[in-house]
Amino acid sequence: MGRGFGPQDTEKSQKVAVISEAMAQRFFPNTSPLGKRFGVEGPESLNSTEIVGVVKDAKNGSVTEEYRPMAYYPLAQRPDAFANFVVRFSGSPTAVVPQIRAAIKQVNSNLPIDEVVSLSDFVGRSLVQQKLIARLASFFGLLALLLACVGLYGVMSYAVARRTNEIGIRMALGAPRTNVLWLILREVLLLVGIGLVIGLGVSLVTTKTAASLLFGLKPNDPVTMALASGLLIIVSLAAGYLPARRAARVDPMIALREE
Repeated sequence: MGRGFGPQDTEKSQKVAVISEAMAQRFFPNTSPLGKRFGVEGPESLNSTEIVGVVKDAKNGSVTEEYRPMAYYPLAQRPDAFANFVVRFSGSPTAVVPQIRAAIKQVNSNLPIDEVVSLSDFVGRSLVQQKLIARLASFFGLLALLLACVGLYGVMSYAVARRTNEIGIRMALGAPRTNVLWLILREVLLLVGIGLVIGLGVSLVTTKTAASLLFGLKPNDPVTMALASGLLIIVSLAAGYLPARRAARVDPMIALREE
């Protein structure tokens, strides 16, 4: 709301500022801040700056930081605070950067230019730690899934081998192969179900910690948990299907001779 800065906001005119929504909500709740005055240089400057506009909240240092009250001033009235120069452009940054440097040199050839970086690169730098944590979490998550599948396959293969005689008796008494297949897969689902109950209970506690490490991660997101649980069930069924199929193909006469 209000207005932005214009050519009328000079060094000799009334000091003005544009504030963020967070500042408006904190210091001017339930009322319009336009026309209100404030100061930050001490008691003598309490009414030195007039608020002429309100803009949406923005983040300065990192995408993970919280919105905080901020005030923006025209450069003509606060030249000492100038540190970064922001340019809106279209196209490739490599083509624009030399033009920016040349334009600054035309104004002041002695002005040092420390670094020129695009906004996307600046945002990417602030997410380096989060990206590293995400990659590590994904790697160890896939490794855990692989180990779970291998372990489940080994357990079910051993269980089928021990129950070969029992399976032969069931089939000799007329049990169809589909029943034998479901008998083994049902045990797989039971093991996976117990693991999911324990795992979901632990994840409800640990996701609060993960939310502080990864940007944009919602703790206890039901969609994510449902997808992860579904993936684990599918992979576990695939790991248990091979022992189950082998059990269903056992020759009853051979199985009955098994010790």
